[in-house]
Amino acid sequence: MPGRGYRAAGKFAVLPLRRQLPCLASLRKAVVVSAAVAAGCGPVFAGVETLRAERKLEEARALGAAEHAPYEYTMAEEHLEKARLEAAEADYGDAERLSQTALGYAERALALARAARRDTGR
Repeated sequence: MPGRGYRAAGKFAVLPLRRQLPCLASLRKAVVVSAAVAAGCGPVFAGVETLRAERKLEEARALGAAEHAPYEYTMAEEHLEKARLEAAEADYGDAERLSQTALGYAERALALARAARRDTGR
C-alpha cells in the first residue's frame, strides 16, 4: 500500500514526477560539478580559494593581526604559501584544502585583531 503522495507502479511505489524534480536537479548539479572537475577545473577551484584566503589575510594584516594574533596570522601565511606551492606543482586538491585552512586562520586572526583594536579604543 503506497504512502501519501505515492502511486503504485507494479510492486513499487513511485513519486509523482513533480516531486521527483528536486532530486533530478540535485543529480544534475552533481553531474555538472563532477564533469567540471574531471575536465580540469581544479585550478579554478584552488585559485578561487587561494584568492579568498589572500584577501582575508590582507585585511587581517591591515588591522595589525601580526601583532594581535601572531599564531593565527603566521599559520594563515604558512598555509597560504604551501597552497601556492601545491598549485604550482598541479596538486590542486591539496592547494584548495590548504587555502581553506589558511582562510580559517586568517578569519580567526582578523577577528582577534578587531577585538584587540576595539579593546584599545582605536
